[in-house]
Amino acid sequence: HEVLVLQQGRIIQQASPYVIYNKPVNLYCAGLFGMYNIISSELMELFGLSLSEKTACIRPESISVAATGIRATVKHVMYYGSYDIL
Repeated sequence: HEVLVLQQGRIIQQASPYVIYNKPVNLYCAGLFGMYNIISSELMELFGLSLSEKTACIRPESISVAATGIRATVKHVMYYGSYDIL
């Protein structure tokens, strides 16, 4: 129903698991609920998007690879049996 996330004895987020997973209030909270990638505002601008913060976190399952004009290098691949995380 609801989850309370504590950091140094203080409640930092109180919401449903869905909300906490998809909209964590900070990187500490995001890390408690799974892996994430940190995306900078400069990188987002390359895709024509903007961030109100300097960085954002994005879950690996939210990223898909498509043929575009942007070149990138995959630095690490983690094998999870039925899927890989780039």
